[in-house]
Parts: sequence; structure tokens; C-alpha cells
Amino acid sequence: AVVSTQSTGYNKELKCYFFDRNRKAFEAILNFYRTGHLQCPNSVEIKAFEGELEFFRITARNNQDTDAVETKRKPHRHKNWPRWQRKIYYVVAEPGEDIRSRVWAFVDTIFILCSIILFIAETEPYFKRKIANKEPVW
Repeated sequence: AVVSTQSTGYNKELKCYFFDRNRKAFEAILNFYRTGHLQCPNSVEIKAFEGELEFFRITARNNQDTDAVETKRKPHRHKNWPRWQRKIYYVVAEPGEDIRSRVWAFVDTIFILCSIILFIAETEPYFKRKIANKEPVW
């Protein structure tokens, strides 16, 4: 792919590139530049992946393999799981993929922050005294 400072993704003020593209597809494209092997990720539709390849001007000539882009998908690791179990797995394992994943990540972060705050509060002498005397804290 030819990227120059005249590209639409170049920010002259910050002197850097910004591509607002499909994250999963970009990871595969970046991996192609590292390894020379290009494969469409399972989480990206083939048409969308081909659009990303077109945007970055990656053709069969760029790919050192003779078969160009592997459009065969890797077998799904969890294909034998029930549908509801796969959905829960992808919500938890792939944060940011959809709104459910983002909500899960937000709730998970809130619980972690609350745990940290309560852990710190337990070390405060005021609360230790109240707990030892079994007095209500509030």
C-alpha cells in the first residue's frame, strides 16, 4: 500500500496518520505487513474485508502467497457450543464488538473500581473502629 502525506488519513498538524477503519480487519492487514500472510478474520465479513484491502491498495501482487487472500475461515473454536453460550462468550471475550460487550465492559469496570475503593476504605482507621465495635458506619 502506498501511503503518503497527501493521503486523506494524514493529519498535518499532528504529523501522523489516522485511519477510521474496521479494527479487526486492520489487525489482519497489519499482520500481513509483518508476516506476509493475509487471512480474513472470522469476525469480519468477507465483503467488508475486501473493501479494506481495496482501501489499503493490497492486491494479489502485494501478497507473496499465490492464492492472494485466504477467504477460507478458520473453523470456529466454539461451533459445538449452544448458541446462547457462544453469545455470552463473545460478549465477555470480545469487548467493543457490539453494545452488549461495551455494557459488560462498563459494568465490569465499575465493579472493579468499587472493589478497589472498598479495599482502600477498609484500611482507614475510622472504618476499622466502627467495624470492630459493630457500630453502623453511616
